[in-house]
Amino acid sequence: MKLMCDLDLSGQANWEAIGATDYNEYAKFSGVFDGNNHTITALSIDSNEEDVGLFGAVDGTIKNLRVEGSVEGPIPGNVTFRRCTFEGGTIQIDAY
Repeated sequence: MKLMCDLDLSGQANWEAIGATDYNEYAKFSGVFDGNNHTITALSIDSNEEDVGLFGAVDGTIKNLRVEGSVEGPIPGNVTFRRCTFEGGTIQIDAY
């Protein structure tokens, strides 16, 4: 999967994570997410659920991505980051 432009996600109250929000073998994101040197900004999630964030369960690589602002939430799974920057928010990696 390749990101083709910058994304401003402000106001996206019903954001659905990329990949399942639990570590489900059939619904997780597998493969490579290439941010293509673009930026994702201003995702703020208001939820009582656990494991809700920009990504859900991932078994693969996230690369060439810049994340700015209030993007918060865990990334559960087996994740490799390459050439990524995260600024002004929280990132949490949960190994399952």
